[in-house]
Amino acid sequence: MLKLISKEHRPQIVELFANAQKNVNIISPFIGMDMANLLCQCLANNNQISCKIITRFYREDFISGVSDLRALKKLVEAGVDIYLLNKLHTKLYLFDKSTAMIGSANFTSGGFRFNHELSLMIKEETKVLAEIQSYFDDLVEQIELLGEFKLTLERIQSEIKETNRLRDLRTDSKTTFKNNTKFGADIDQTLITLENENITDPIQHFIIGDSKKSIEGVGPNIWLKFEGEASSRFSVKERYSPTITNKFKCGITCFPDKNQRLNIADNDYIYLALVSRTDQGTPVSPIIVGRGITEGYKEKNFADDSMKKKYTWMEHYPLFCVYKEFEYLDTEIENGIPLAEVLSKVGSKTYISSCEENCSLQELMKVHYQKAYITLTNDAKKYIIREKVQE
Repeated sequence: MLKLISKEHRPQIVELFANAQKNVNIISPFIGMDMANLLCQCLANNNQISCKIITRFYREDFISGVSDLRALKKLVEAGVDIYLLNKLHTKLYLFDKSTAMIGSANFTSGGFRFNHELSLMIKEETKVLAEIQSYFDDLVEQIELLGEFKLTLERIQSEIKETNRLRDLRTDSKTTFKNNTKFGADIDQTLITLENENITDPIQHFIIGDSKKSIEGVGPNIWLKFEGEASSRFSVKERYSPTITNKFKCGITCFPDKNQRLNIADNDYIYLALVSRTDQGTPVSPIIVGRGITEGYKEKNFADDSMKKKYTWMEHYPLFCVYKEFEYLDTEIENGIPLAEVLSKVGSKTYISSCEENCSLQELMKVHYQKAYITLTNDAKKYIIREKVQE
């Protein structure tokens, strides 16, 4: 269900807070005390709710009053995880992975009470909501990978003192001031690599559909397939176990239902990379641990009840491709090949989508974000074969 919201932003958000059960995720450049109070009351009423916010931390915003440090302090004290991102303009409100509001409204009184705003409410649209949740999770993951950009009370207290000092100095109304001090992750949005012209924006995906096309005339494709996600990474100390059923002895590799037209063909190669973390929980580069040849995707390849019973996560990853052959490293995941290593050695020629570019390692590390799989070049395949997967 889609619904346009224009004049009733505040009643809608109040209702969404009241009905939230497990998760509240928010992206907003500006945060105000009025809305922070509403969210804190929601969290006080239900201590089972986990809340994450992505916002920006610009000193000029606090000095001018468009965003409120006291509101950030109250939210952190209430247990909200706040992540800081530069050049942020998105406004997103996501509840329990089942309802989203996307539009122009910041998380302030102006956004939800006084300004002329327009938002789109999305309910019961499972696929697009899953993509929106993935967008949020991937953004948090990128921020975490780039450094310590999770907001602390110590940073807030320090900023309050400095902001108050600078605000007191602005007594001359004839002088124009501008403070450019800011703190947050810098994610380069100029690097938006569309894999085979695939549309990666979740709303575009929903409105006009997936435009992914297979590569023709170049023989079997070579895919890098990712397993795991930001919220449930593999520990590098674990050993990988392939997904095997009574019917598929060589194993299968699974995909979320949102990828309904998988363009993996018969005899395509798949190299398997695990989304990983250290024992301390720090995200690390995906690690390649196996390779296989697939029968390709067929529409009948959808997990049945027995498969979902054995592997409960198949409820969310019900599509699969069957391996004709598959081999993997029977050792700790950390002994596999980090994707970062492949990218540092092969460079822009790692991916079909970047082989004509001259991308930095930092740019290449972002190409696979929000992708379940991506095409590799023969150069990348040759490098991987020379390394540990063949051992």
